[in-house]
This record gives sequence, C-alpha cells and structure tokens, in this order.
Amino acid sequence: MSLPVIYRIYGVLNIIMGLVLFFGTPTMYSSNGWGEFTGAVVIPVTTMAEHYGSHVFVLGIIALMIPSWIQDERLKNATITIIIVQLILTIIPIYHAVVSYIPFNGSFIAFTIINLFFLSFFYLKSK
Repeated sequence: MSLPVIYRIYGVLNIIMGLVLFFGTPTMYSSNGWGEFTGAVVIPVTTMAEHYGSHVFVLGIIALMIPSWIQDERLKNATITIIIVQLILTIIPIYHAVVSYIPFNGSFIAFTIINLFFLSFFYLKSK
C-alpha cells in the first residue's frame, strides 16, 4: 500500500468519524450508559462532540487532499506532521480511558487499534 493511498484511507475514515461525532451524540449517550439524553450536561457534551467532530472532519479533508498537493519525497517529509497529529489523537483517548473519563470498551479498543495501525503505516511508508 502506497503512502498516498494510506493518506486517502485515513482521510475517509476521519471524515466518517467527524460525521459520527457531529451527529451521533444521542447514540454516544445510549451506547456508553451515560443516562438519558436530557439535562444540563447535554449541551456542553453535544457542543464538545460537534467541536471535535468538525475538527476531525476537516483533518480528513486535508488528509484526503495532501497526496494531490505534495508528491513523492516531499510527501514523505510532510508525513512527520501527520504522525504527530495521529499520536496525539491516540494518546489523549488512552489517557481518558485510563482515568475512567471514557469507557474502556470494544469501540475504544477498535479505535485505538486503528489509530496504531495508521501510526505504523505512516511511519513505515515515510522511511
């Protein structure tokens, strides 16, 4: 799998994740056992989910377009930035799970594994 293909897959998955976060707050409540989707806490949680979702969506669009903007060796050199971004997007949820701010469940494990795969692919293909 080439580096441009990895970028495009990463971009599409981030666009999907952004849409899920932006529109899926009620589902997050029900699937994580956070109680009813009502009350004073709903607006801040929804706002943060929409905020994070919009950022991940934009990151996905940028990742999808990067192979069109940068070619070959320059793409390999630019990949260090994506590795740092992906590392942050992997470490923060792990921290949140360790301190029990988010559930350590199947979706968290799958999300973490996918992030680790992308970290590995970006690193290996940029060398």
